[in-house]
Amino acid sequence: MNTLLIVQVAGERVGVGVDEVHHAVSRTSLQPLPGAHGAVAGFVSLRGRVATAVDLAVCLGLEKAAAIDRRDRPAIVIQRRGELFALLVDAIEDLFEPEREPLGDEAVEGFTPRWRRLVRALHPDECGLVAELDVERVLAAARRGTGEREPCPSAA
Repeated sequence: MNTLLIVQVAGERVGVGVDEVHHAVSRTSLQPLPGAHGAVAGFVSLRGRVATAVDLAVCLGLEKAAAIDRRDRPAIVIQRRGELFALLVDAIEDLFEPEREPLGDEAVEGFTPRWRRLVRALHPDECGLVAELDVERVLAAARRGTGEREPCPSAA
């Protein structure tokens, strides 16, 4: 099974496979990007390289935590085809090695459509559940600008 890096995003615990992580940084200095929309929050400079900053809370459709300075946040850095992406999070927790198989597909039935698209697996741990993100889908959603808030389904 895949070891996960657990992070906090607007009060939710999510994980990213460590094999997907280029590195993690405890603080970023977010620079706004004119015309940025959806989950793209701007850019950050990392060791002299520019990375597209993706607000993971927006991508997942979660409210931003007002207490955290949105410009100075931890990030998980992902590299794809030579381009760096900084997934902005609220906190970096720890590594997690699942001891058993993830829950089945029925476990995500109650998730919003957005979460069902972006979550690869759901793992139980001692603190509850950890949603393992599908990084390719998260980056694709951010590139398309579909990290924008979706309307809540009406209660019929």
